[in-house]
Amino acid sequence: MIFSSISFYVGKIVKVRVPALNDKEIEGIITDISNTASNDRFTATIEFDNDGTIKIGMTINIIV
Repeated sequence: MIFSSISFYVGKIVKVRVPALNDKEIEGIITDISNTASNDRFTATIEFDNDGTIKIGMTINIIV
């Protein structure tokens, strides 16, 4: 994920929304944020439980 806001931090709980699955929402947690920015954006890793319906390559939205 790529974020441009400083309101994100490791341990923050976020909602993950999957448009391809009728806007299904699940809870996730930020587990890592890169130390360096690219174009004023940092890459973050979000972990969440996947029941198998979310596939690699699907677009997700993060809600804080």
